[in-house]
Amino acid sequence: MRDCVLDFSKTISTRTEKIGSVIQRAIAPLMMEYAEEYGLITISEVQVLPDLSEARVYVHSTRSMKRLVENLNLRAGHIKKEISKHLTQKRTPVLRFEIDLGSLASKHIDELLEK
Repeated sequence: MRDCVLDFSKTISTRTEKIGSVIQRAIAPLMMEYAEEYGLITISEVQVLPDLSEARVYVHSTRSMKRLVENLNLRAGHIKKEISKHLTQKRTPVLRFEIDLGSLASKHIDELLEK
């Protein structure tokens, strides 16, 4: 009887990963308009909540990341509208931009190693 039970957790995880990947690829070209002010911008990861209501977009830039994240969160509605063209589902997740803390840690370690 147990063999007949389906494991939906893997399906949901794979689905959210795919949606996150599509969102990441759709957002990347939109970052070009911010490149002059904030330098090189990297979207390191997009995590989509299991209910598909929200996507957390982790970004890193070579200059003033805090201001970049604030600016992106102010324009999240516009960015959401642009990326909705790339998604096949009815609803596009709400976008929340956050600083990629992992890149900050690795940058700090690199600076320490240079000393």
